[in-house]
Amino acid sequence: MLQPRQKVLVALASMILVVAGLFALGKVFELVSLTSDVSTLTLQKSFEAFQERYQWEQEVVQHEAAERQERLRLYQAERQQERQKLEEERRLGRIKADAVLAKLKAEQKGERLVFTPDTQNGIYANFDNYPLPPSPDPRNQTLCEIDFNDEPATEWVTFSDAERGIELQIPYNPRWGNEVIVVRPFDKLGDDHLADLAFGPLQVTGEGGCGWVRSYYVSYENAESLEAVLRD
Repeated sequence: MLQPRQKVLVALASMILVVAGLFALGKVFELVSLTSDVSTLTLQKSFEAFQERYQWEQEVVQHEAAERQERLRLYQAERQQERQKLEEERRLGRIKADAVLAKLKAEQKGERLVFTPDTQNGIYANFDNYPLPPSPDPRNQTLCEIDFNDEPATEWVTFSDAERGIELQIPYNPRWGNEVIVVRPFDKLGDDHLADLAFGPLQVTGEGGCGWVRSYYVSYENAESLEAVLRD
């Protein structure tokens, strides 16, 4: 049985152990807290770095989007200017076309000009030489604005070439052309053309540099014997 003095010593020792345990536990908590603080700081820095990266990427995306928008705006502005320029040229072309046709109609006194490969340059010259209005390409743009009647054919005209032994029925309408210009049922073309025969209504070809052509063309090929065709 412990003496009072021994009991006091045991109690004191127990208290010392408890205090030591509490101190050690405090150090453990302090270490855990320090570790937690370090982890929190590291996580915070990582998040801040992520935010900076994300903000930079967003700025890059917005900058690229703004550049694309600006390029699109400039492209649309250029196209609009081109459309306005073309519309102005067409407006001037229509004014000049109407003026030239009215002049020719008055000069012809009811007779229509026959448009053929031989007469086309002379007819075009009326548009070349007309002084009003000024235009970067006055004749050709004006030629774009001429309207021609292309109603269906009303009759058939015989074309024959005795030398080649050819006979064709060519469709024709005397109304083809307009009030000032008329075409013949067909035109024989010379060696300086890609085809040999032209027929059909007149039509405008090209844009910003137009001319008038017949709708259909026929080209001759050199005759070959049946034996040569079969051999080839």
